[in-house]
Amino acid sequence: MKKDKLLKAVKQAILQEAIQGKLTEDWRALRQAQEPPLEPANELLKRIKAEKALRQAQGKMRKEKPLLPIAQEEIPFELPKDWIWCRFKDIINFQLGKTPASKQASYWTNGTIDWLNIRDMVDGGFIHKTSKKITEKAVKDVFKTQKIVPVDTLLMSFKLTVGKVSINKIPLFHNEAIISIFPYTDISQSFLLNILPVVTSLSVSKKVLMGQTFNSTSLAKMLFPLPPLAEQKAIVEKVESLMQKISAMEEEINKSEQNAQMLMQAVLKEAFEGKKEEVEV
Repeated sequence: MKKDKLLKAVKQAILQEAIQGKLTEDWRALRQAQEPPLEPANELLKRIKAEKALRQAQGKMRKEKPLLPIAQEEIPFELPKDWIWCRFKDIINFQLGKTPASKQASYWTNGTIDWLNIRDMVDGGFIHKTSKKITEKAVKDVFKTQKIVPVDTLLMSFKLTVGKVSINKIPLFHNEAIISIFPYTDISQSFLLNILPVVTSLSVSKKVLMGQTFNSTSLAKMLFPLPPLAEQKAIVEKVESLMQKISAMEEEINKSEQNAQMLMQAVLKEAFEGKKEEVEV
């Protein structure tokens, strides 16, 4: 297996361990002996449900169709105690983007407002610029009442390239292949940033490859393994620590390869120069 594929496989394995709760087994063992007791994730979901009901009562949020209960045959693996399977839409709200007509010059010429496509996304990183900008007219005609995505929003692609995640450092609009993700209370954005690629990958393997594609409905129904808030934070720390070690290892491997190439070039240069001297004699 080539180096890049091997490193990718290792990262994927780490994230798979994370969503199954295996990465934080030792953390849970230590935490169980501490006070106060760890609040289970189902209590977290109850708070989110109350938060939604309050927003709806205040007119800040439209009422949503209830999501179907999770059937046993949908569950891909068993979760640790205090975790819970839920639907993606149970824990976040999301907004789809739009694409102004490309042939409508008034939407693009001398545009001043950043507009994001998947190619502009920095996988697992931060967005500081976009390759295209749209005009105020495009915003008025196409996005209408949809507000610009505020800074520090989690973004994810769900078409073509599925599960690419970034956080924007500039206000922007984006296309319809990307969603803006707004977590509810006690859902860590950093946790989502780290594990959404592997969660969506799991959903792709189960559904999309069976002739289906992601859309707003299938995204809402996507299964999500939810740990308690404290464990979300512990997972983030563990994953980021391991990913830093992998990055350091990758850097060392690249340096070794560069040194090997330099040594080979030096040997070849010496060998050819030696031959040249022999010919001249």
